Amino acid sequence: MICHGVVPMIIPGDEGFHAAIRNGLDIFSWVVLWQPIDKLVFYWNPHLKEISIMHRLANAEVIITENA
Repeated sequence: MICHGVVPMIIPGDEGFHAAIRNGLDIFSWVVLWQPIDKLVFYWNPHLKEISIMHRLANAEVIITENA
């Protein structure tokens, strides 16, 4: 993130080689941050399914039948 602020100050301009470096920096940032963002969005609580199952079992209605 620091590079996104520093690189435009070091390499001014939006043409040719300068733009390629800035675009490459954008792509590199997305590649580096992809896995942490994916885990944050989709796997934020890996135990949520088990917690939900335990909650449903704890609050389930119990029906007792008698064998006659």
